[in-house]
Amino acid sequence: MSYDNPIHKRDIPRKVRFNAVLDRILSRAANRAHMQHATYLHEMIEWAVENGAIEALSKDERDSSAA
Repeated sequence: MSYDNPIHKRDIPRKVRFNAVLDRILSRAANRAHMQHATYLHEMIEWAVENGAIEALSKDERDSSAA
């Protein structure tokens, strides 16, 4: 099994479910990028971390909950 090798990107198995629309978007985007869905999601999460999207979303949630 690929998870036995610690150098693999996806060494911690996670199960994620999407609704039909999000799954279709993910499928099309991954196909265009010539990647598997999980690899594409991994790359998108890395991009979000590098570009501050995670912090921006967290900040927006704190701001909106204070109102």
